[in-house]
Amino acid sequence: MTQEQAIAEAIQRQWPERIGALKELLSARIDQVQRIADERQGALKTALDLYATENHRRLEILNGEAGRLREMQSSYVPREVYDRDREMTVRRLQDLEKGAATQAGRGQVIAVLVSAGISIVTSLAIFLGTRALR
Repeated sequence: MTQEQAIAEAIQRQWPERIGALKELLSARIDQVQRIADERQGALKTALDLYATENHRRLEILNGEAGRLREMQSSYVPREVYDRDREMTVRRLQDLEKGAATQAGRGQVIAVLVSAGISIVTSLAIFLGTRALR
């Protein structure tokens, strides 16, 4: 038997041991990968559950906010109505100011007429009083 044959025979005898060691190593690696995959799957499920819970909570808040906004909006006055009422109020105010000015003018006219009337009556009284004395 040559040295090469002895080496080949020794290698063939070690094959079952090496293959067994490789099987154990691969089995351990597969178990480790499976364990990591299971942990990752569990973590992913937990994350998705948390995400769904948070989304549900936020949607509830938004639904409540939408209802609150609808309720507030029902008390708002539309822009067209506000503009129309404001214009009407301005016109009424202008009419009142004109009326007040007219009344003030009438008051002045009445005061002048009353003063003129008193002056005329006084003048007549003086005139008639001086005539009666003669």
